[in-house]
Amino acid sequence: MNTNDKKSFLDGIPSWASALITLIVAFFALMYIGEALTVGGGLGTVGVIILIIYYLLLTFSGFFIVRQNPRSFWYVPLICNAVTIIAFTDPSIWKDSKWIYFGIGLALSIIASIIGARKGKKV
Repeated sequence: MNTNDKKSFLDGIPSWASALITLIVAFFALMYIGEALTVGGGLGTVGVIILIIYYLLLTFSGFFIVRQNPRSFWYVPLICNAVTIIAFTDPSIWKDSKWIYFGIGLALSIIASIIGARKGKKV
């Protein structure tokens, strides 16, 4: 039986490449929007909203990438959150409450990847 199922062009891309594309797109979107909206050095309400949107993008992307290939839950959250992991090495992040937002975003991304891996095994 021939079916006319069209595959997405994303089906041929490995999980690590999808995670890297997600990292690059999210990072540049974060920098562009953040530079355009935030004034001054503080995080502020707009900065918090931008971080929430950034981590939601990473979380949902990680979920769908890992759901497609459940074995990739070991490295997809690390690749997607490379900017966050690098930010934790900066000593100035620990002086105020920025690290809380970064930590919550990283944790949510890891949890979403684990859930995606479980959902992917069932499908």
